[in-house]
Amino acid sequence: MKRKIAYTIILLLFAAPLLIAQKLMSLPQNNQQQNCISPAEYNLVENRIRQNIKAAEAVGHPFPNVNRTLAIPTLFWPLKETDNFKDESLYYITNFVDRDNTTGIQDYNCGTRSYDGHNGMDIALAPFGWLMMDNQVSDIIAAAPGVIADSHDGEFDRNCAINFSNPANYVIVRHADGSAAYYWHMKSGTVTTKPVGSIVNIGDYLGKVGSSGASTGPHLHFEIHDNQNAVIDPYTGSCNGNSSLWASQKDYWESGVIKLMTSINNYSFNTCPNQETTNEVNHFIPSGSIRLSVFLRGLLTNQAINVQLFDEQGTQKYNDNYTFTGTNRSFTTLQWPYTFGTSNSGTWKMQVTYNGKVYNHYFTVFCNTYNTLNTVHTGNKGFIAEGGLSSTSTCANSSNVWYEAESEIVLSNGFIAVEGSNFRTNIDNCQVFAPKVIKDKDSPLVLSSKNSNSIAWNGILTNSTSAFSSDSVGVYPNPFTSSFDLTINTKSTTKAQVTIFNSVGVKVKILPEVNAAKGNNKVSVDGSSFAKGIYLVEVKIGEEKTVKKIIKL
Repeated sequence: MKRKIAYTIILLLFAAPLLIAQKLMSLPQNNQQQNCISPAEYNLVENRIRQNIKAAEAVGHPFPNVNRTLAIPTLFWPLKETDNFKDESLYYITNFVDRDNTTGIQDYNCGTRSYDGHNGMDIALAPFGWLMMDNQVSDIIAAAPGVIADSHDGEFDRNCAINFSNPANYVIVRHADGSAAYYWHMKSGTVTTKPVGSIVNIGDYLGKVGSSGASTGPHLHFEIHDNQNAVIDPYTGSCNGNSSLWASQKDYWESGVIKLMTSINNYSFNTCPNQETTNEVNHFIPSGSIRLSVFLRGLLTNQAINVQLFDEQGTQKYNDNYTFTGTNRSFTTLQWPYTFGTSNSGTWKMQVTYNGKVYNHYFTVFCNTYNTLNTVHTGNKGFIAEGGLSSTSTCANSSNVWYEAESEIVLSNGFIAVEGSNFRTNIDNCQVFAPKVIKDKDSPLVLSSKNSNSIAWNGILTNSTSAFSSDSVGVYPNPFTSSFDLTINTKSTTKAQVTIFNSVGVKVKILPEVNAAKGNNKVSVDGSSFAKGIYLVEVKIGEEKTVKKIIKL
């Protein structure tokens, strides 16, 4: 993706007793003039696929037959957040398929969100693409079932210019009807190890987002070809009368907040391909100041955004409305500075309302010393503790609850997340005015019971002496249809007990004790008898537990 120079508009507003400055900034936009896959690369891939098919037949393992009477399969979104990701979203779309066969530009919605000759869609990591790429916060997953027709790995993945002499890392999946999906620009060393000819299902891991090949930033180029090798636009709209291929087609602008952030100093996008400097801080002092940053995709003209601050007691400390007037934007950031003055210590909430949805970010003025919580959580609530936090609380229906602590979070007997609630946790440092550092990537736990009566949980999240390694437990595919693979990576030779619960906390399967020696160990789990819905896969080593959520389609 080629980029042009960004611009900044400063708006000054006065509201007693503070001076409020709002900064409106857009990331550099793509003005690329060449498709990121060259004709030579298309030819190379096509030749490799033909050779792969012949090689498989020669050893008695032919690819599944193509049935050209079938329709192109329904597509699911090809990116998935990893378990250590906790922002609202991680991407925005920079380009759609160019449907104009001349030198003009026209996307499926009759707009110009593309560039001349672009054959796919570009999904860019945001707001801090290089940092997110290095932290591997997003999995590229199979959008439809098929067979791996070709793949390539090992190429440099920090390219900043369109140069077709730079090969890309990629996976090509052929579908049952003979159509194919191209997953392009992957991060080096992350391409699936499944060999060519392997069957993949919806949601199967394929790789990580990178910037290999003809690319100027971390993004996934996703492209569909029919069984005659013609490029297909999966979207339906005013300038594409074909039916949508998506199981659920996203809005053209998909307008919404992707990240809320607090800091003291401003962030910097830095020079490609260097990591961005976020300067994110989550803990402040009463006499200090704070920057409230809102990162949005699809900023719509004349759409209002409301920003509020609430202190520990729920008292509103700040409230401001801003309405953007101008041309709709793919990606934008807004920023408000605020000075605490004499303020209550404890967990504060930054609440943003935009396009009919409420978003929340929690931070502290000083660090709390919560030990136990036993209240009923209603609405949007956050609790941040220095040291440990223990809870027997109930997360009520429609509540959105956030727990964060420095060493451990214990959900004791009696803790319940009721139907329709959303509950998340994180182990984080609690140093005032210090850069934000997540201490343990395995710590986040998400319990979301949208199709059940309640979830009762008795477990512990801890940052000390953990038997589990980073990225220790994985489940693929997710969602699954009949079976899934469970991978366990431990720090030492040990055994693990695996139990699967349904969304109301009932045990539905207990696996024989898994010999989880040091390193990755894969176990295939038959879930064909499971009803459709949400399940929790609990992996226990000694008294320690880690939990993954998985969905049966």
